[in-house]
Order: sequence, then C-alpha cells, then structure tokens
Amino acid sequence: MSVQQPTLANPALNVADFDQKLETALEALEQRMWDVVASEVSIL
Repeated sequence: MSVQQPTLANPALNVADFDQKLETALEALEQRMWDVVASEVSIL
C-alpha cells in the first residue's frame, strides 16, 4: 500500500483524499473482522 505525500500545490485536497481512503480501508477491515467473528461463533 503506497501512501502518497501531499503536494505543496494542494495539500488540503490530498489530505481529504487520504482521509477518504483511510475511512474506506477501515470500513473494509471492520467488515472482515465481523465476518471472522461470525465464522468463529458459528464453529462453536
């Protein structure tokens, strides 16, 4: 995963874009975590 450094031209836009990507990644991670929890519970 490559993290792009904000450019001096428009750092605010890059930060907003980074925040969006980070939020998307966290949501995907949370979804996978719940999938794992659900599968663990169903095994028990």
